[in-house]
Amino acid sequence: TINNSNPLFITAGNPLLSEVINHSFNSSYFATDIETGSLLMFGFSFNYAKDYIGNYTFVATNDTLLPNGISLLRGTQFSYPINIGNSISFSTQANYGFSIEALRSNMNFFMLFNYSEVPGIVNEIRNLSRRYLLSNSVSLSSNFAEGLDFRISYTPAYSINQNKIQSELNNNYLLHNANANVRVTLFEQFFIQNQFTYFYNPRVAEGVRKDNLTWNAGIGLRFLENNNGELKLEVLDVLNHKSNISRNITETYIEDRSTLLLNRFFLLTFTYNIRTFR
Repeated sequence: TINNSNPLFITAGNPLLSEVINHSFNSSYFATDIETGSLLMFGFSFNYAKDYIGNYTFVATNDTLLPNGISLLRGTQFSYPINIGNSISFSTQANYGFSIEALRSNMNFFMLFNYSEVPGIVNEIRNLSRRYLLSNSVSLSSNFAEGLDFRISYTPAYSINQNKIQSELNNNYLLHNANANVRVTLFEQFFIQNQFTYFYNPRVAEGVRKDNLTWNAGIGLRFLENNNGELKLEVLDVLNHKSNISRNITETYIEDRSTLLLNRFFLLTFTYNIRTFR
């Protein structure tokens, strides 16, 4: 089957693929202290894939007619999956959280390191794509005042991408993500909530927005016996930015994608909690 929905990147299937054998190892360690309200966690995972299914890619340097009858214009890529050797990936993470009694809050620190190695073939030459990702996160959540709950977090992530035969795809960049959630409850039943999400990537392609701020807001009322019923009216994407930015990295190209979403819209929901435990 030929997929030519993108005329510059044509793909096809391969009915002759063999099965991939995965070997995985995962471990984790948890330690908690009830008296201080602290949590310590370490995790490690490793994956090795034998007969990994990667991509065979042909990049046309001139207008080309392939043996299977596919016509490619200069610069067009034709790709299909093949069993191409082995791939490995591993990640390690650590998390430490503790309570701050004076603020009736919880502070949390998280760190993640990930490495992946993916083989491929480009114009008959074996390629190897490596990616290193280091991410850190700090968050503060609290309900220090009656009827006020909030959570704020900031997550920077540094990515290093290396390509063995296509050095023009080598790039390093720092991503920034920030989130804030605030919920205020009045008279025990009426509540107001706001959610803010900010994303920034300084290394996106020309013509793609480097940042995006999303604001969702809502009001609601809890009622019925034991406040089991909740009626909530939300406004999603108050600022009407209507876009989502993402980056896809492969062994042959880097794609920055800006997707148009729905315009600002309203959502009315009713939720009833059925509690049968005593």
